[in-house]
Amino acid sequence: MWSRIGVDWLGLPADVVLDLPQIVCTGNVEVAVHNHRGLERFSPSVVTVRSSLGTVRVEGEELAVRRVTADAVAVTGRILAVRIGG
Repeated sequence: MWSRIGVDWLGLPADVVLDLPQIVCTGNVEVAVHNHRGLERFSPSVVTVRSSLGTVRVEGEELAVRRVTADAVAVTGRILAVRIGG
């Protein structure tokens, strides 16, 4: 409840206050998942990242995990789909 008040009344960013993942796509060549909870699975065709909403599944070809930090996971390659939840 208090976090929703912080978002609505104070105008704070919802993704930060509510610990929601922020997904940034750069064309079909890169996906960055911020506010993640770890890398779950990776292969050249599927990368799965844990988040507060479930999993973020990046599907494509020649995928590579370019960067993993405490804040973000960046996946590069030919991105075909990004699926959230589950």
